[in-house]
Amino acid sequence: MTVTGVVIAGGLVVADRGTPAGAVTVATAGKVITVRTASATATSGVLEAWERQANNSYRRVRGPLPAWVGAQGVGTASEGSSRTPAGVFTLTESFGTAANPGTALPYRVVDGNDWWVSDVRSAYYNTYRRCVPGTCPFDERVSERLAIPAYKYAVVIDYNRRPVVRGAGSAFFLHLANGRPTAGCVAVAESDLVWLLRWLRPSSATPVISIGVGGAATAPIAEANRLAALRNPVGAFDTATALGAGRVRVRGWAFDPDNPSAALRVHVYADGRGLASISTGVPRPDVARLRGAGPNQGYDSPVQLSPGPHTLCTYAINIGTGTGNPRLGCRTLTVT
Repeated sequence: MTVTGVVIAGGLVVADRGTPAGAVTVATAGKVITVRTASATATSGVLEAWERQANNSYRRVRGPLPAWVGAQGVGTASEGSSRTPAGVFTLTESFGTAANPGTALPYRVVDGNDWWVSDVRSAYYNTYRRCVPGTCPFDERVSERLAIPAYKYAVVIDYNRRPVVRGAGSAFFLHLANGRPTAGCVAVAESDLVWLLRWLRPSSATPVISIGVGGAATAPIAEANRLAALRNPVGAFDTATALGAGRVRVRGWAFDPDNPSAALRVHVYADGRGLASISTGVPRPDVARLRGAGPNQGYDSPVQLSPGPHTLCTYAINIGTGTGNPRLGCRTLTVT
């Protein structure tokens, strides 16, 4: 809805009102937009776009970007409030007064006959309707006309839609920013919104938006990445022993949880630069007994260095579904 030229959009309530049982969550979404604010009363925050990887972790592909939220901050909202909802909501359709900028989401070009119903007494509450002004089967005075500048491009936030709870909030969108807080929507710069529209696409893993205060918005991303990281290799850099004539003996162990008996490459770095690639294959019965790894997950190899002080670090190279190649440790020594 609009009042005196200021764009007003009702707020969404938290996920237990807007997300039916079995709805898509961050854990299964291929694309996630997060919006986080510093406090429950902050009127601006940070938007980031995340894409799920083959290992089920999420990689940030856009942001952090400045974003406006409701004039009453983020939390529980209702019809007539100006609070942006906290929760996770699907993103399944879009619209705008301009032509489709290239999104694969269903896109509707709107004009003065397009509305989003905010009349809590109407059977059409919180749904899109098209009708000529003055003939609509709902109270037009309290409903949202979609042909306004802020809706040059917009994505519908699927709060309170399935099922619809009257009074719980209506007309919540991701739309263009106008330099001030919204009445419940999320607003970003046009260039950022166009990028997001082109990036979003419907699929079996429906895209979602996660809105919250502080780490609450990105907590599902952090948890997914934590679980994926559990599949990273583990190990240790036990010792670095100077042998003379520039030679250093590097010893430790490593294995990958995805294949605990497989030989792993271990990369050795000296003073931040790659020095050597060695491999596990040395018997380590202690690792096998205490860690459940294969019997030969040790590494024990000489490397060559120039005289002087050095810092050596070793990294285990992932062979499974983990998120990276963890550092096993570092040792400082002087080579003669």
